[in-house]
Amino acid sequence: MAPVSKGFIVPAVVKILPESLRNKMFLPDVLGYTGAVVLVLAILLLWYMFVKWNEKTGKFSAL
Repeated sequence: MAPVSKGFIVPAVVKILPESLRNKMFLPDVLGYTGAVVLVLAILLLWYMFVKWNEKTGKFSAL
């Protein structure tokens, strides 16, 4: 029995993605290790800033 994600979600997402984004890639091969780490840290920082902003404003709270 295949997992739900592999059977239903992955094929749906693959159909939506453009051909250029369907290829798997190793981020350090594209950006180098320093660039890959900086990119991941920048994304984490942006996420943290969004979470802190949301805690103050409550704009995206379910409660």
